Amino acid sequence: MALLVKFFGGWDARLGDAPVVCGRLAARLLALLALRAPREVERAWLAETLWPDADETRGRFYLRRTLVELRVALGEAADSLLITDGSRLRLHCHTDLQDTQAARHSGAFLAGWSDEWVLNERTHREQVQILSLERHDNLPLPLTPLRGRERDLERVCGLLLQSRLVTLTGAGGVGKTRLAQEVARLSAAHFRNGVVFADFSALTPGARLTDTLAQALGLRFGAASEGHAAVLRALKEQQIILFIDNCEQILSDAAVLVRTLLTQAPQVRLLVTSREPLHIPGEAVWRVPSLTLTDAEALFCERAQEACPQWQPTSPEEKAITTICRRLDGIPLAIELAATQIAALSATQLALRLEGSFLLLLGEDLSAPPRHRTLEAAIQWGVDLLPESERCLFARLSVFSGGWSLEAVEAVCGDSTLETKQIAPLLTRLVGRSLVVLSERRYRFLEPLRAFASTLPEASLPELPARHAAYFCTFSAHHLSALRTHGESAALQALAHEQANLEAALSRSVTVDTTHCLGLALGRFLRRRGYAQAAVSPLERALACAPTHHELLCESAGLHLDLQAPQRARACAEQALALAAGSADEAEARNLLGQAAEQEQDYAQARMHFEKALALYTAVGERAAVARMRNNLGYLAFLDATLDRTAAETALREAIAILKETGDQHAVSSALNNLGNLAFLRSDWVAAGQAYAASQELEEALENPSGVARALSNLGEVAQQQGEPEKARALYTEAERRFRELGSPLADYTAQLREQLG
Repeated sequence: MALLVKFFGGWDARLGDAPVVCGRLAARLLALLALRAPREVERAWLAETLWPDADETRGRFYLRRTLVELRVALGEAADSLLITDGSRLRLHCHTDLQDTQAARHSGAFLAGWSDEWVLNERTHREQVQILSLERHDNLPLPLTPLRGRERDLERVCGLLLQSRLVTLTGAGGVGKTRLAQEVARLSAAHFRNGVVFADFSALTPGARLTDTLAQALGLRFGAASEGHAAVLRALKEQQIILFIDNCEQILSDAAVLVRTLLTQAPQVRLLVTSREPLHIPGEAVWRVPSLTLTDAEALFCERAQEACPQWQPTSPEEKAITTICRRLDGIPLAIELAATQIAALSATQLALRLEGSFLLLLGEDLSAPPRHRTLEAAIQWGVDLLPESERCLFARLSVFSGGWSLEAVEAVCGDSTLETKQIAPLLTRLVGRSLVVLSERRYRFLEPLRAFASTLPEASLPELPARHAAYFCTFSAHHLSALRTHGESAALQALAHEQANLEAALSRSVTVDTTHCLGLALGRFLRRRGYAQAAVSPLERALACAPTHHELLCESAGLHLDLQAPQRARACAEQALALAAGSADEAEARNLLGQAAEQEQDYAQARMHFEKALALYTAVGERAAVARMRNNLGYLAFLDATLDRTAAETALREAIAILKETGDQHAVSSALNNLGNLAFLRSDWVAAGQAYAASQELEEALENPSGVARALSNLGEVAQQQGEPEKARALYTEAERRFRELGSPLADYTAQLREQLG
């Protein structure tokens, strides 16, 4: 049921035909919310405005009490009309605030009310009415509500009050026009002569832009040459918003016109939409972002129910909707077109089909301008404006996945056709045209743009995938060499940024060398970050290409140990031992054989392998590796009561000192965990807790969810022993959640620990 609020000629609020009956303060609260609708309003501001003499605590108390009264007055419609979001409130209603005739003829604003805020608002409205001798308003009516743009709306409205030129930029279909339309509507009351909308989308370079503007202003003039002068005369004394839509195809001509208007019509404000800025001094640029995932999902559901009123998403479909909105990168046009397919496909079916080429699947809006009838048309519109060199780079960039650095694109995309020195300026222009996104020195495509770019002829250059794979082989080898050093955290972060590229390169790789290199790199990176299950596929693929490669066999053995599969680990380690080419190779294989024996509870065999590995590493002077072997022996002492645990603890402390010096934070964390284990055995809960907490801190710094989960589980056992069952339960629950997300077999063990609490 619609809420209708009348401000002019006396206050009135109605739900349908029935008046909203409430007390004086509830009516004032309703008026303030309606005055700001559909924007959100801070509770603190409402309390301060309604009770200016009350302190903050009492003001908030009064507001809560009055809000309850207002909800009672709104009855069953309260939940749908009055939206609460933490410290903010938002009201859905219709008012007479935008009806200039009502403002002029119906009477005073909130007649009979004498609150200070009412008097201030009334004075402002009366001044606007007096000055509105000639008022324009040719804004097209929106067909749908604006979704998920509250922050953008507030910021751009503020920019328009501060700056004489505001340009909204962004990719095709992201919603520039719809946002600008709402900004113009809400801001019109602040400008005595209102707002004029001019659509430049049909214009081509060399067109007479002022003729289109004159038509929008409703001007009449004789010869065509008089149009420019007529527009400037008409605007010279007007306090007005000019909303100029779609300038990208006539950017230079539009920039000249806008500069002229700014210099010769001092009270004019310009609100412009374009896929790139006009680059005029004083221009305030607002890049319209994609919708957040929550808003994108809500938009999808709204449009789907419009297309198929009986549709209600099932639980599996809700997950599919999330997949769809992520795949479409939150672009409103793409989401709206996809949602229309619900009449023929389930959300699950649509999500599956979007895994492939999806631009044609998204449907068509025959009521929209040609450039926005399909998502492909919206993208094509912008790509058609590109010079040949920009189009070539735009297409070649589709070889990347997830994102890329400038160094990567120079190495992969540069050749005799597209010189390396051209790439940085060309990439900058693509960012300016809203075809590429730049964030924190990394570039990326919105996914629909990447899909379109991949269909262009320039994207099919045969050398591109090979160059891409070669670059990321070199890149990964460089960063993997920094593991177990002070540079590990930065190296892992760099590899994390490029994970999607490593996966894409491996999926396309056809040579043994690149498959081996990329599979090893991905597997080692994923293991180091604690994602053992995800490391299986790349390592298996690499090992299939190079089944007798010592390093790959050792990495695979380590992976099987992560997955608690000691027999498979032993098989790989025995192969590696047979292929060992030197002492270090033999030592690493024996280290893995020792860990496999340890998991099989053959502690004597484990000790034999660890001690042989220790001797080999000592002989070749590998201090860090020696420290890691002492760490392994320390853990073995925790498991095997026959070993000297006091000596093991001393050895662990010495190992930690060496590992901190060499920078192997992962091994430091493991050694701290083992110190905690030994302290736990002697019932020193404080020492155990401190060691486990230090291990957790390091694992969080390394962003290793598996290591963090291990520490949380151990801390849960300490809390349990200290008589804190609720704390233990919370720690076990969080550890189990993390283990399950990783697919770790330790999830069930942690769940058992929690269940033992009762």
